[in-house]
Amino acid sequence: MKNYYRILDIHGDASPEEIKSAYRRKAKELHPDYYGENREPFQSLQEAYAHLSDPDRRKAHDDALAQEQRSYMSQRNPARVTRYQHIEPLIPDRSQQNIEELLPSRPQRRRSAEVRDLFELLQEIFERRL
Repeated sequence: MKNYYRILDIHGDASPEEIKSAYRRKAKELHPDYYGENREPFQSLQEAYAHLSDPDRRKAHDDALAQEQRSYMSQRNPARVTRYQHIEPLIPDRSQQNIEELLPSRPQRRRSAEVRDLFELLQEIFERRL
């Protein structure tokens, strides 16, 4: 099935104005007067614009694309889906771990006593120099 969004180089939720401007831009590129004798790309572009400019035809196209994607996903080889399940994820699942285990351990309050001793020592040195 043709993907008309790809033909016009637009995303799926494009507004009608975006569709129209994309059509005009691509029509300048693919028009047979400039592109050459091959009319197939231009006809494909016209078909895409005809489907996407009409809301009913666009909805039908979107539904067909979604159905095609669902059928593709259901037909995929299940071995490919489960192929990498044994690999540990880069980001651990935090819902199963305790948050405190993830945090680095905090140093004891010893440092404050060491800082206090250092401060007293510096104060004593400063008083001696005066």
